[in-house]
Amino acid sequence: MNNLNLHILTPNKYKNRFFGVDYFLNILNGNNPSYRYYSTSIDQNPVYKSDIITFLPEMYNFFETELSTKDPAIIGIQTNPDIYSGMDSIGEILNILKKYKMGLYLETTSSKLLNDLPLLEAYAKELPLLISIPTTVLSSDTALLENNIDIDAAIKLVQKLKSSNINSGLLIKPVIPYINDNIDDFIQLLKKAVLSSADFI
Repeated sequence: MNNLNLHILTPNKYKNRFFGVDYFLNILNGNNPSYRYYSTSIDQNPVYKSDIITFLPEMYNFFETELSTKDPAIIGIQTNPDIYSGMDSIGEILNILKKYKMGLYLETTSSKLLNDLPLLEAYAKELPLLISIPTTVLSSDTALLENNIDIDAAIKLVQKLKSSNINSGLLIKPVIPYINDNIDDFIQLLKKAVLSSADFI
């Protein structure tokens, strides 16, 4: 049986490393199996616990209750698991954040993000929004890395976000020594990122 997250919001211990995020949102239960290879010590939840990814609608109520006790802040959503693994849209999350005047930092590799573009564009006109697309270097073909963090897929997402005037960039994750840390590949990745008009890497 799945264990629900008891804490919807977790304070960020490394604000200088995560774009000013104040709290990380833990609204889903479970993890993508590949996360065991991607987790780092600076992730908000670096401990991998295998479980089915699920979402219960009542979590929205718990989320709103916690937000109601906070001053305006930046809420972060990392990829442990990817938010779109548990829901088709983050529209309700955006509505709750708007109600309490909270900004958003979002990590995702999901193409479902594109369905939320109009909502995200409207949100970004009112509140801080930054979207980070995790990716990896160009030539790695190891089974440890999934297709959804392919650089070309990530670049396409960034280009779509930029065309909607949404601040976005690339998060190089994971970096696995001797697997995908080739310098020449990183140089090519940087060139692609510059051509995509990414705001950051």
